[in-house]
Amino acid sequence: MMIIKRFTLGFIAIFFLAFMSGCSAFLAGAGTIGMGMDTLRLERCTDYDTAWNATIETLHDLSASIELEDKTNNQIQASVSDYKIRILVQQSTQESVIVDVSVRKKGLPNLKFADKIVEQINVKIRQKN
Repeated sequence: MMIIKRFTLGFIAIFFLAFMSGCSAFLAGAGTIGMGMDTLRLERCTDYDTAWNATIETLHDLSASIELEDKTNNQIQASVSDYKIRILVQQSTQESVIVDVSVRKKGLPNLKFADKIVEQINVKIRQKN
């Protein structure tokens, strides 16, 4: 019974956090869910290369400076202004890919900017499929 209460409380907390941070993709059901205090997740039915390329293109569109592009470890790190961006692109199933986006500014999470990045990646994947 205690486990169910904790799970329910955790779900409500994530939903509330997403609602308060303006996470429109989460509320619209675009495949984005809150992962943690500073990470948003996008899960799409697409291949790995399409998701990877859409992510790189999105960072270029934002004029982000890509500091690490490690496709073998699924990691991308970039920065723009005072924002530090960490992205993890992983194959979930044969048909789907997960993209985790974490954004911090001066050490503090910035879910609005993470949401903007996730939405742009989502649009680019849709255009490619």
